[in-house]
Amino acid sequence: MNNLPSTSKSKQNDGFEDDEIFDDSTLLAHFDNSSFIQRSRFSENNINDSANRSALNVSALCCDEELSGYDKLTGKTWIYPTNYPVRDYQFNVIKAAILKNTLVSLPTGLGKTFIAAVIMYNFYRWYPLGKIVFTAPTRPLVAQQIEACYNIIAIPPNDTIEMTGHMQATTRKQHWQNKRVFFATPQVIYNDMKSGICPCDKVRCLVIDEAHRARGNYAYCQIISTLDDIGHKIYRVLALSATPGSKVEDVINVVKNLHIAHLELRTENCIDVAPYSHARKITTVIINLGQELSQLRQQYIEILDGYARRLKQMNILPLNLGNLSKGRIVMLYKEYQTKERGARHPQHNYIMKDFTLLIALYHGLELLVQHGSRVFLNFFDEHPEKSWIQTDDKLTALLERLRDDLGINPLSLDRSMLPDGTIPEMPKDLCFGHPKFDKLKEIMTDHFTKALHKKQDTKAIVFCEYRESVNLVHCLLLQCRPLIKPQMFVGQGASGKDGKTVVSQKQQMRVMRNFREGLCNVLVATCVAEEGLDVGSVDLIICFDISTKSPVRLVQR
Repeated sequence: MNNLPSTSKSKQNDGFEDDEIFDDSTLLAHFDNSSFIQRSRFSENNINDSANRSALNVSALCCDEELSGYDKLTGKTWIYPTNYPVRDYQFNVIKAAILKNTLVSLPTGLGKTFIAAVIMYNFYRWYPLGKIVFTAPTRPLVAQQIEACYNIIAIPPNDTIEMTGHMQATTRKQHWQNKRVFFATPQVIYNDMKSGICPCDKVRCLVIDEAHRARGNYAYCQIISTLDDIGHKIYRVLALSATPGSKVEDVINVVKNLHIAHLELRTENCIDVAPYSHARKITTVIINLGQELSQLRQQYIEILDGYARRLKQMNILPLNLGNLSKGRIVMLYKEYQTKERGARHPQHNYIMKDFTLLIALYHGLELLVQHGSRVFLNFFDEHPEKSWIQTDDKLTALLERLRDDLGINPLSLDRSMLPDGTIPEMPKDLCFGHPKFDKLKEIMTDHFTKALHKKQDTKAIVFCEYRESVNLVHCLLLQCRPLIKPQMFVGQGASGKDGKTVVSQKQQMRVMRNFREGLCNVLVATCVAEEGLDVGSVDLIICFDISTKSPVRLVQR
């Protein structure tokens, strides 16, 4: 009988130094044995695994059989599928996660979905009346897990259901009564718990995907709090994330919020994981703004200085402020609001207006430098408060000159599919407003041309920060057909220039299926494609925008 350690995994490192967040000694130093809260009230049972490796000392299966619904017959064994190649790290993680509420951090593509499916199936067997819940932040992730559970392990489809907010509450209530395995976004689960249609006391296994989101008032935290409020402790938590946090403190919050009692952390450098990791070459491409964009930037800064000068003259902004930025202005704005709680400035209304304008104008500067003059111009054209722009003659003149210079807006062109399944030809002389578009086109055509000459299939993903950039990159790559066959993958909100197009889950899944099957060879995506989606084999990933705001996002990409 093997007794598993309570809070650590065996540290295996091949000499590479891990980032702080993935360094077990650094992270686990924040947790001694007493800081992990063992929420279960279960006695111990000996369970033999079907892979015949060892007996498993399971703490967390039953305290009162009648209360918990634990089946002692099926509880004598646990199932590990051997029709898949047995990977030691997956086997060991599953073995540990059965015992304790566990946070599993594995690099993307190393089988977190497999681990979740095996854990869910075993609790499905052990608790014939229990409810097994899988929750993920987006519906495509939820749908992906359903398919994985069907393919990996024998959870009966008749016992499973995907719950959505579009279902009537009465329908969901019937599913909660009749089904046993539930897949849904956390908002749906929490709403059903809050309304009472989810039988919280019957939940026996809760799998939380992309667990790094479990901070603040996010629905993951609310689900756990709801179970706490009714005193329910007879359930297992499995939390999954490739990127549990950018700082140790972030992971600590996730551990506390999800009642985690055990950590299973692996990096690509760990000995048991390294054989299954893919080699990556990371190249940084630096793009100069170029003469035209640099001149436009300087002209725009001169306009901004006028707004900042008024606040400096009223001693609201420091005289020696140096280079302003949107973030710095927001900080000064908050400082001003704090001071104003005592005595209001005589010019308070003008000051507030200037702060609001400055924040918007400096956001425009960020767009200009990082995304180009096309996105910059669209920002002002679509700004909800256009009246203040029209009162500034210099700004209005600058925008008019820019509009003439840029010519046809690519976003105004029809890219909808024709009856024969083709997309209209994209003009070759479009101006996208930033040198990095030209560089992207060069890199992509070079990559696919080389693959064509070698008679190799290849695929690529281009990540963008904004939907507007996704649309522009899509237009750019449509110029390169048939060599490059791009499709967009964005969230389900309003998309496109008119803001009216809504992307359905079916459309999202169709795009992802087309990409996996090779019907398109380039995916142009926002952050919705970063979190755990199965995109198949990819040879080239381009981060079109610098992801400085979120180290987690960079790792996900």
